[in-house]
Amino acid sequence: IAKAIHVAERSVERWVANWKKGQLEEEQGTRRRVRTITDEISRSIKGKVEAEPGIMLDEIQSFIRATHHTELALSSICSFLHRSGYTYKKISCIARRVQRNRY
Repeated sequence: IAKAIHVAERSVERWVANWKKGQLEEEQGTRRRVRTITDEISRSIKGKVEAEPGIMLDEIQSFIRATHHTELALSSICSFLHRSGYTYKKISCIARRVQRNRY
């Protein structure tokens, strides 16, 4: 059945188990994770990267811990920066711009 409808075998097993319990439909969206990076934290991260383009992920993590009392994984910060359009190249361009403005 799984191959015929292109789903994992475990999904079919779960559907059958739910059917036997009388739970034919599972609520949609109940397994979705809540994002830990709020709008306020995202603005802080973007501001910090713009102000200090050479900042490292662990330094951003410490900054968020100190200012927002929230623990974020380095991978979450990295993913957020990537989703926000930041690349190593973009950050290096910002660093050059900041450097020029300082001198």
